[in-house]
Amino acid sequence: TDAEDDTTTLSLAIQSDVEGAVETEWGIDGDGLASSTVFLEVGIHNLTVVVTDSNGATAETSVSVEMLGPNTDPECEVVSPNSGEWFEVGELIEFVGFVSDAEQSLQELSVEWSDQDGVLTTSTPDANGNLIANIPLLEGTRQVSMQVSDPYGGLCSIELEVNVGIAPTLTVRSP
Repeated sequence: TDAEDDTTTLSLAIQSDVEGAVETEWGIDGDGLASSTVFLEVGIHNLTVVVTDSNGATAETSVSVEMLGPNTDPECEVVSPNSGEWFEVGELIEFVGFVSDAEQSLQELSVEWSDQDGVLTTSTPDANGNLIANIPLLEGTRQVSMQVSDPYGGLCSIELEVNVGIAPTLTVRSP
């Protein structure tokens, strides 16, 4: 705000310690809220915003921002079981996986296990990216997928097939 000038007539400039003067167009509303979109190089920038009124009086404030590069997808792997393995109906199947992400912490990743009938469970990776999900599956050939997503839309998905059934019985009637 300014005592002499309407807020929409104030002049704003932004300076980066990395890139120098940053060219941008500012929008200032009647309440004095200024907004702009700027594109900066990847890295940490100390930005200084200077507002100037019609008499040349100025005020400034500074902020430090970190500009990140483009988001990359997380990586994921199912360590066990192997695709095609057979399990008994009612058995709790241990699914072991590994996840990683170049930009996000492991705690920011969302891990979901599902099959053709829908979501089975979710997992949280440990500090090394390992995760375990103990899941009972319905009888039949099951297409199980592990889907890992990060908060910025990155996605990794892997699918495997496991077979769930009833083991045959064998009776020996004579030696």
